[in-house]
Amino acid sequence: MRHPHLLPLVGAASGLLTGVLYLQHNQATAVEVLPALIPIPINLAPDARSTFIEGPLQDYDLTARVIVVNGTQVQVPATVLFDTTGDGVGDVTLAQLVNPTLRSPLGGTVHASAALRTTQSGHAQFVADSLYFEFGERVVVGPLVAVDAANGMFQVGGHQIRMSADPRLSPILADLGGHPITVADLAGFEGSLVSAEGYMDEGVFFGKFVETQALVPGANVDGVGVERALWRADKGQIDVVGTITAHPTTGQIAATVQLDLSCDGLGLVTVNVVPGIVPTQGEFVWRSAEGQVPNNPGSLCVRSANGGTTQRGVDTK
Repeated sequence: MRHPHLLPLVGAASGLLTGVLYLQHNQATAVEVLPALIPIPINLAPDARSTFIEGPLQDYDLTARVIVVNGTQVQVPATVLFDTTGDGVGDVTLAQLVNPTLRSPLGGTVHASAALRTTQSGHAQFVADSLYFEFGERVVVGPLVAVDAANGMFQVGGHQIRMSADPRLSPILADLGGHPITVADLAGFEGSLVSAEGYMDEGVFFGKFVETQALVPGANVDGVGVERALWRADKGQIDVVGTITAHPTTGQIAATVQLDLSCDGLGLVTVNVVPGIVPTQGEFVWRSAEGQVPNNPGSLCVRSANGGTTQRGVDTK
C-alpha cells in the first residue's frame, strides 16, 4: 500500500520544527518509507535546524533505519544508540530495540534530539543525534510489605513487583549502597522504603530500576550505605548519615568509616561507627563545621575499615 505524498509545508520555521509529518498507518509491522517532501526555507536559521521530538513509537522500518514518532519519520544513523537506562549513554541498536523475540517496543515513548537536514532534492529530513526509549514508565514508592523469593516477586505497598528480564533495559535491583542484589536479599527488610521505576505489562509491574533500603554485605567485605548526604548552602555545611553491616566472615562491625568529599582522595574525614538498632549493623553520622564546605562537593564516597565502599550524590538544601 502506498502512502499519500506529503504536501509542501508553508509557514514559519517554528511550524517546521513541530515535526508533524503525517503518515497514513496500515496493518504492516513496518512502514513503507518515503522521503519527507517538505521544502526547507532558504532563510532557515542554523539554530532552527535542531529540534526535539517526543511521543509514542508508532512504527519502524529496520531496513531503511527509520522510526515513526508521533507521526514524524526520524532517520536513525547506525552510530546512534537508544538510551534505555536514563544515564545519557546509548545502550541498544535499532535492531536490538525491535528484536521480534522480545516485547514489542511499539507504543513505548521515544525522546529524540534530531537535526533537520536537506536532502539532494532540497527536502527535509529529520536525523536523530540522540535517542531515549522507555516503556510507559511508572513509579511506585512505599514500604516493602512481603518478599516471595521462590517466585521472584516482592510487594511494595499494594503493588506486586517482578524484576524485568528484558536485556534491553539493564534492570537493576539495588541496596542502600547502590550495589546489585537479588529478590531473596530483600527478606528481613520488610517495612523499609522502596522506590521502583518500571512498566506495566499484562497487569504485572516489571521493575527496571529499584532502589531499596536493604543493606547486604559483599562476598568478603561489609555493606556500606548512605541514607543522607545533604549540603546546606546557607551554612556551607554538609550532613551525612549512613549504615554499615557486620563483616560477613568475622561478624565484626568496623569501628570507623572514611568519608571522601568529591571522591577525589582529598579532604578525607574519619568518622566513628556506633551500634545500630539492628545488632548486625552500625551507624555513622557526621556534620561539618559551618563554613567548612563552602561548595557542594557533588559526590560522596565512603569506605569502611572492613573494606566496604559506596558512592552517592550530595543533595542541596
